[in-house]
Formats: sequence, structure tokens, C-alpha cells
Amino acid sequence: MSVFNSQVKPRERSVSNAYPNGKGRRYTLPTHLPTKESDSANKSALDMRDRSRARMPWVRVIIVFAIAVILLVPGSQIYRSRWTPYGMFGDDYDKNPTKHLVIASYTGQNVSWLDQVPSDWTPYRYFLDDPNPYNGLSVPRNQGREAMAYLTYIIDHYDNLPSYMVFVHGHYRSWHQVEPLPWKIRALNLTALQKEHYISLRCGDQMGCERVPYLDSLHVNWPGEEGMRDFWKMIIPYEELPQNISYKCCAQHAVTRKAVRRRSKEDWIRVRAPLIGDLDVLDMIPKVAFTPQWIVGAWYEKFWHVLFGVGGE
Repeated sequence: MSVFNSQVKPRERSVSNAYPNGKGRRYTLPTHLPTKESDSANKSALDMRDRSRARMPWVRVIIVFAIAVILLVPGSQIYRSRWTPYGMFGDDYDKNPTKHLVIASYTGQNVSWLDQVPSDWTPYRYFLDDPNPYNGLSVPRNQGREAMAYLTYIIDHYDNLPSYMVFVHGHYRSWHQVEPLPWKIRALNLTALQKEHYISLRCGDQMGCERVPYLDSLHVNWPGEEGMRDFWKMIIPYEELPQNISYKCCAQHAVTRKAVRRRSKEDWIRVRAPLIGDLDVLDMIPKVAFTPQWIVGAWYEKFWHVLFGVGGE
């Protein structure tokens, strides 16, 4: 049962002949007629409302001006996110993204697989063993394996980086890469890359990518890791190398422009500097069966995701 009784009506006062034509129209008046006190209260309320209305134009002007400053001043972050592509999906967003495919290769490698890569990926094939290649993409010195090609590209293109970059070797398939490279490039999820800023291309022959155990950089797992932390201090002196590093084998990955520019161009030049000099003079490189350039190349392989700013794990 409702708590309100619908049969009870408010008291009404009927007034007849309210109109001059005498047609006897009816209307109702409220039971409580105005009094002096209520008139005074109503007048006071009206005065307050009038004063508020008198101030409203200035308040509106101030609000509109504040909104204009926030939205229209070019330096404003909100301006950037609302009125330009920047900020809507991160500072690295482009309406028409550009894509570069960076290949670290040797002259004897067959790279005809590039014909299978989608045409919106522009290839940059670097030759590690040819100082005068036909396309002009040589490296200062053939040291550090693919790291030299990757770093040379980053330094040379830092001021005009594309939206997305994929760094790969020159082979079509390999023991560490079951799927053909064109397949991997076609399957790359750019939405995920835009979110993560770094994605390793290392996957096994099963669904998903491998889970690599952590490398404890404070405790040597094999002799080739001795001196790795000292090498890191040389290339990135202002930042500690994380103790736990979960890295993907073999240094093939996709990154965004934002990931590269998390470090300055000067930083990347310093990161490459050891590869241009004589590696034999670096005391931190252990004396093992592997060559110094192989050891240093393996260190870069473990560093890439940290260099791109996604953390050790």
C-alpha cells in the first residue's frame, strides 16, 4: 500500500466570474495567501537573485577566458591532447604513421624476402662487412654484431625518426626465429606496440613468445657475464643496471619513436662509442673462448629493452 493517499486532495478556493466576460471560468488559489513576512522574504530572495544575475556576466567572462587559455594556448598539454594528434594516444601518436625496417646484414645474405614485406615499411639495409655498399648504409666498424647497425641507424635518424621501427637480422629464418621475417612483420600488432613501446620478436614454435628466466646481473651465471655491469656504467653512467634482467634472445625487436627518444642523441652516441674503438683495451671484457666483439654484442643483446626504457623485467 502506498504511503500516499490518492483520495486526499489539497484544499482549493474556487473563484467564479474571474474574467470580465463573465463566463464563469474557475481557477484555484493556494490555501496560504501571502503575508507581510512572506512578502519580505520573497523580496529579499529576489534582491539576492538580481545581485547574482548582475555578477553573472563577469563570472561567465572569467570562465570562458580560463577555458580558452587551457584549450587554445599551444603550450598547454590539454591543447595538445584535444586539438592536435599529440597526447590523444600518447605523444608518439601519428595520424599517418611511418614505419622503418632496419636490417643488420652481411653482403652474402639473401634478402629477397624483403619483397614479401608490406610496402608501407621502408627498408634500411645496413652492411656490417662492406664499407662502401651500393646504398650507402655502412657502419663505422664491424664490431658488436647487429648492435652496430641498430645504433648507427638510431644516431643517423634520431632527428627524423618514424613512428615505428623494427630491427632485424638479414636472414629469412633462423634457429632463434621459426617464422619467416615477413610473417612476423605482417603479424606485428601496432596497437600493442603503441602501448608497450617495445616488443621482442623472439617467439618459439608454439603459441606466444618464450618466457626467459631472469638474468641476475649481480651474480655471474657464466664467465662471459663478468664485467657486464662495468660496461653498462661506461655507456650509461647515470643509471644503475637492474639486478634482474628478463631478456629475449637474439636482438630482434620493434620499438616506437618515443622509446628511442627516452634517451638523448648524445646518450646513443655514447652507447655506440665502445664499438668504434678497440675492444681489446677494455679491461672489463673477460678472457674467455669467445672474441671480445662477440661478448660485447651479447651484452647489448641483454641491454636493449633497458636502453629503450621499459625496465629490466
